[in-house]
Amino acid sequence: MMEYGNNTELESDLVRFKLVQARDSLDQARSLLAANMDLDLVGNNVFYAMYYAILALLLKRKVPPATQSVTLSLFDREFVQTGFFDRRFSEAGHSAFELRKTCSGEGSPAVDRKDIEALLPVAEDFVRKAEELIPRI
Repeated sequence: MMEYGNNTELESDLVRFKLVQARDSLDQARSLLAANMDLDLVGNNVFYAMYYAILALLLKRKVPPATQSVTLSLFDREFVQTGFFDRRFSEAGHSAFELRKTCSGEGSPAVDRKDIEALLPVAEDFVRKAEELIPRI
C-alpha cells in the first residue's frame, strides 16, 4: 500500500487516475464503435470519458464532487461560466448524461449511432483540453 506524506500528493494521484479513466473510456468507446458493438456500451463510455475528466478538473480545484447531475452543474459553474471551457463542452456533457440514462434503461428512446458519432469527437477534444488545463490550475 502506498503511503502519502501529504494530501497534495494524494490529490495529484487522484487527478491523474481520473484522467487515465477518462482516456480508457475514450479508447473503449472508439473500439466498441469501430467493432459495431452495443451502442449502449459506447454511450456509457462516452459519458464516463467526459465525467472522469470533469472529476479530475474539480478535484484539481478542490471542489468536492456530488451526484452526476450536480457534478455537471459544478463543472458549468467552475469552468464554463468562467471561460475556461466553451459552452459546447457543457452541452455535450449534458447530452452525454442524458444518453447515459438512455443506455442504462432510464430513458425510453434507443441510443442512435449518429448521436454517439456526434458526441465522441467532442468528448475526445474535451479530455484533451482538460489534460492541457489541469497543470495550469
